[in-house]
Amino acid sequence: MSVFLALGSALVFGLADFLGGVASRRTTAWTVVIGSQFAGGLILVVLLPVLPPATVEASDVLWGAAAGIAGAVALTQFFRALALGTMSVVAPIAAVISGAVPVVAGFVLGERPSAIAWLGIGLALPAIACISREHSDVVDKMRPDVLLSAVLGGFGFGVFFVLLDRTGDGAGIQPLISARVTSVVIIGSIGLATGRLEAVRGRLLGIIAVSGVFDMAANVLFLYSVREGLLALGSVISAMYPASTLVLARTVLGERLQRIQIVGLVLAGVAVALVALG
Repeated sequence: MSVFLALGSALVFGLADFLGGVASRRTTAWTVVIGSQFAGGLILVVLLPVLPPATVEASDVLWGAAAGIAGAVALTQFFRALALGTMSVVAPIAAVISGAVPVVAGFVLGERPSAIAWLGIGLALPAIACISREHSDVVDKMRPDVLLSAVLGGFGFGVFFVLLDRTGDGAGIQPLISARVTSVVIIGSIGLATGRLEAVRGRLLGIIAVSGVFDMAANVLFLYSVREGLLALGSVISAMYPASTLVLARTVLGERLQRIQIVGLVLAGVAVALVALG
């Protein structure tokens, strides 16, 4: 069940990113991020009364808030790297690190996946890099500060996964609410202070809101995935989200797939199968 929840998380994460990418073509990335984050948090608050009762400890709220801080740092650093560097370099770095950090953390915390599962993890990381690879006609050297931002972005996403895993099994979705409130406050404050937020309305506002709802749904699926199984396995499958974004871009926007991306999709399929068997 854990593998299927993680796979669902990856699929929904990819859909959220696809909608967020479409919205980012019409307004600033910061506007999309804060709008989607707010919408995702709001839907959790609305659904909370109809969800099963949860036993929430103070530590669950604190772990969630810490995850929100990590997520806020990750988003700001990732978008900085995308703005100043080459996307075809930035995206694979962040994606692979975001998948690798929880694998290392899980091992340190005592997780011991089977040999077959380890083989799946070993295939998953290069698969993520291949899938995330985008064509670029610009061959430039990565500035050290941009490289650092890409690494910090991926590391922050990975830490976000790890911190959510530290919350109690009976805490329900409350840790996600704590994480989302924290990230909205941090990112919103930075966006307002730097003048990067724009007013949006109509269809664009709807796309941003739906992106946020899907993003939160993916977070919920991930949270329950790692509660059901191992952090290393759930996180590395969830980190394959660029695959669904890629497929949507191909089918909806008519974008062409590169050979390396097709190889990545094949590797991802094999990796998921191995993890499931393990």
